[in-house]
Amino acid sequence: MSNSLRTLPDQTPKEQALLSRRSFRELAARERAYALLDAGTGREFCGPFDRIESPWLVPQGLVPEADDGMVLVKGTLSGEACVVIAALGGGISCPARLHA
Repeated sequence: MSNSLRTLPDQTPKEQALLSRRSFRELAARERAYALLDAGTGREFCGPFDRIESPWLVPQGLVPEADDGMVLVKGTLSGEACVVIAALGGGISCPARLHA
């Protein structure tokens, strides 16, 4: 839905700004991963087209699909080193703190 369709003339500027924001859940996996990290600190280690599959799918009777891609990005979150693993298809992005 375009933002212009959601904006009504009687809305306050604050309401219009809120409605025009893109939801975190609407972002692609790569966008979610980088959005969590401090600006300019992200480095992608693997992306969805690297075709890395979990070894745990087949033993569970699950068939790996082409859209099961993952994104792994290393960077900092509030100044602390971490990795973010995000799944394609609207999965949750999970930052994990790195320990020395």
